[in-house]
Amino acid sequence: MSNKAAKYLFIFGSLFFFLILVILTVDTMGKLDARAPEITDAVNAGKKVWHKYDCIGCHTILGNGSYFAPDMTKVTDRKPLTYLKKFILNPRAIKPSTAMPVLGVSDKEAD
Repeated sequence: MSNKAAKYLFIFGSLFFFLILVILTVDTMGKLDARAPEITDAVNAGKKVWHKYDCIGCHTILGNGSYFAPDMTKVTDRKPLTYLKKFILNPRAIKPSTAMPVLGVSDKEAD
């Protein structure tokens, strides 16, 4: 292969793969809103409780936070809601060996 052919292969190959990158980026950006869950009042209220009790100081959610306690991403898929509510209200009544303190969370906040 001559130097001229190698030069053209590099230029057109780079342009081709850059075009593929742009197309895939545009396609992904168009799908992001469809994949994101709806932000409801309940979600906002949960976020306020999460920050109020500094849950991120021990737990991780969506890859953010500390790794001292279990990851809370999709925790409702692993445990039933009634168990989670009882555990949040009084963790040591459900699991005496837990390191989680009783935070004084109200029933409304636990919901």
